[in-house]
Amino acid sequence: MSTLAKILVIINLVLSVAFFGVTSTLFMVRKNWRASYEELRTSTQAELAEQIKSFEPYKTSMGNMRTENRGLLEARNNLQSENNQLKEQIQNLTSEKESLTEANKEQLALLKKQEENNQRLNDNIANLNSQNETLRNERQKAVSDKQAAVVAYTSLSIDLSKTQEELTNARADLQESNQQVEKFEIMIAAAEKNGYKLDQFQQPQINGVIDAVSNEENIVVISVGKDQKVEHGHVFAVRRGGDYIGKIEVTDVYQDLSGARVIYTKENTNIQVGDTIETFRS
Repeated sequence: MSTLAKILVIINLVLSVAFFGVTSTLFMVRKNWRASYEELRTSTQAELAEQIKSFEPYKTSMGNMRTENRGLLEARNNLQSENNQLKEQIQNLTSEKESLTEANKEQLALLKKQEENNQRLNDNIANLNSQNETLRNERQKAVSDKQAAVVAYTSLSIDLSKTQEELTNARADLQESNQQVEKFEIMIAAAEKNGYKLDQFQQPQINGVIDAVSNEENIVVISVGKDQKVEHGHVFAVRRGGDYIGKIEVTDVYQDLSGARVIYTKENTNIQVGDTIETFRS
């Protein structure tokens, strides 16, 4: 209930009490009712005026209260507006927080991926360093091998020069030996034509295989020696699968093997380990 209503109730109550008192008094003293009425009216009006006069501060207070109430309403409206704005700001901040949280998760995922990539890169760098160290060691070894190869090449060049010189001399000897062989063959043919038998002068029938070959030096090792009655100067035919491919002459004889030099090979053919040999028959 408002203050004004309370004041009116109080005034009504006061007037009722006054009226009751006046009525009671008139009834008790049985005075002239009109005089009493006038007296009562005068006193009541006086009291009413006094009450109205006392009510003026309340009116002023009510005006102030209305003004204050309007101010409070405006303040409440302002507070509600500010509250709504704060709610919107909170919603915006919440949304921004969620966005930042998602962005932070993405950044953490990217960071983790970057760390994994960095780890792989570190592993690759370690592997590359290891490979570089291996390559460096291999390079040093290759340099050493190259130096050794240069020395070996120089030595081989010297040996090749000597071998070529020896080969030239051997070819000259071979040509001379072939000429002598041709002469002997002519002489043998002539002797056989005149009735001489030369079987007793021929080397015995001996069969064997090639155990080792050096095509660069044109020498071979054969599987027969003194035990098989091989002698220095014996000549053997070399066969491969039954085909005649060359001819060798014994130069060194040992107990169960011999060394021989190659005196003839078919064109584009080299004597190989495993080729068979047999006594050469002219």
